[in-house]
Amino acid sequence: MWLTGKLFVGVNRLHAWLYPNRAADPANVDVLERSYAWISHYWMGERADSWYVNLLATDPAFEKMGYGRLLVSWGTQRAREEGVCASLISAEGREGFYRKCGFEGPVGWASEGVDNPIANVSGGAIMFTEAFKQG
Repeated sequence: MWLTGKLFVGVNRLHAWLYPNRAADPANVDVLERSYAWISHYWMGERADSWYVNLLATDPAFEKMGYGRLLVSWGTQRAREEGVCASLISAEGREGFYRKCGFEGPVGWASEGVDNPIANVSGGAIMFTEAFKQG
């Protein structure tokens, strides 16, 4: 499992190098990746293989129109096809929305842990769907 976490961080760093986020503060562009040491244990065991719903957002002008649910269902459908769970780290106050989309939790918080670089960030609920059994 340790190797899986290290591989995940390495892949994210490569992606950030190939496709840098021009809008991000360079000092904090990798802050979530630096927090993995405190939260990676949530993605172990039957959760080691999952579809991670990453950076999902809709324009506030289009809230309550079903677009967010459509985007989330795309990710959960991919997880269902592979027989694994889907996972995410929720923005503050959005846990109820994700529960309506089939996620459970929070099982923890992305901001937990002494010296975690995002310890003072609000939100960050870690949530999972159940693993979809192939049958």
